[in-house]
Amino acid sequence: AITFGQSTKAFKKSKLFMEFSSFEKKFDKFSLKIDAGDIYKGEIIGILGPNAIGKTTFIRMLVGEIKPDKGKVLENLQLSYKPQRLILSKDEENMFVSDYLSSKIGRGAITKTENKHMIRFLGIEKLLEREMISLSGGELQSVMISCALLQKHDILLLDEPSAFLDVEQRLRVAKLLHNHAENKEIPVFVVDHDLQFVDVLADRVMVFSGERGIKGHAIAPCPLHDGMNKFLKEVNVTFRRDPQTGRPRANKPDSQKDQEQREKGEYYYG
Repeated sequence: AITFGQSTKAFKKSKLFMEFSSFEKKFDKFSLKIDAGDIYKGEIIGILGPNAIGKTTFIRMLVGEIKPDKGKVLENLQLSYKPQRLILSKDEENMFVSDYLSSKIGRGAITKTENKHMIRFLGIEKLLEREMISLSGGELQSVMISCALLQKHDILLLDEPSAFLDVEQRLRVAKLLHNHAENKEIPVFVVDHDLQFVDVLADRVMVFSGERGIKGHAIAPCPLHDGMNKFLKEVNVTFRRDPQTGRPRANKPDSQKDQEQREKGEYYYG
């Protein structure tokens, strides 16, 4: 079952996995600065911010796809990375889903009991004899997420895993990622725009701000409440929790609840 708490969950992780350096990167028309931070075993860090502010660039610097001007990429670690864009090669387009998974995680891996449960949970079991090119955006996203989870890794990095998924699928993926991180003590970075998804998933968040397409700056991982409050204040939106379900809801602009939370400075479930 997916449950929403009536208050922001506290940060409880205690085993430090690693510290990461500050980063700087300058392009022709865009510059990015990332504050140094840390991540704990089993922790999921949500990465929030508007488009064209450097979130994907940060992840790509961590995994070594983009060389930073300043900062140290993740070395001597097995990384599993699901990129934002879901791109198939010409050879992969006509593969059956079962063959595609085997090519990514090894022959026989999809028949292991634990892996079969994950594949079934994500709804991929019924897709195994389909060609990759025939999949919808949501189906392809689910296959890509399963590949990232089933590959051997010390740290997991996911860019926009909720894209193309409906609400039920998003919450199912959030549940799966949470269990994966907790049970295997795998640290996870997740870039996403869905605040409900991040609310269910993240232990802490990194907030990116600045000027879109010009400059971006990210703070170090901070408590979920503080980060969400900072982000929502910058985008000028207040959120409450539904009193019955605990599900996050955006307040109607200028409603009584919206005004009350703004007066208190509590943009996040005041």
